[in-house]
Amino acid sequence: MSHAAFAGSALGLALSYNPLLMALIFSTTVAIILGPLTDKAKLHPEIILGIMFSSTMALGLIFLNFIPETAMSSTAMSYYGVVFLE
Repeated sequence: MSHAAFAGSALGLALSYNPLLMALIFSTTVAIILGPLTDKAKLHPEIILGIMFSSTMALGLIFLNFIPETAMSSTAMSYYGVVFLE
């Protein structure tokens, strides 16, 4: 669920909302979607988890690109460190 929380907090920073609240909402939504999806799919639950978590991580990286430069220099750096600097 940390991948979904990462995407939620990045979305919160991009939209200038509370990143902790957005991480909670986003990860809860992913958990709610994940339950019925694993029941109805014909794949193993581990495969669906891998697809869902890598997708939410990719969404988080996409959302990071929409953070304004001023927010990226202070708030996002305190959450994510220097990992995503060019």
